Amino acid sequence: MANPQIRWDEAHLLDISYDKAFIDSFRNVAYPFGKEGHPDSWNYEVEIRLVPTSSRFSYLTDEAGSR
Repeated sequence: MANPQIRWDEAHLLDISYDKAFIDSFRNVAYPFGKEGHPDSWNYEVEIRLVPTSSRFSYLTDEAGSR
């Protein structure tokens, strides 16, 4: 990831912006305080949003992306 920046815009919304990135796997919801055996700890949800800063945000070339 090139030039990553993390910003909390709202209580349950985390924005991750970047110039370029290769993201193999991504999940847009997290439970940062969740602990096994403590059901109430899973009540705080966070949405994670990826925010590319340009239209050329991928490390993949056009050729590789067309396979």
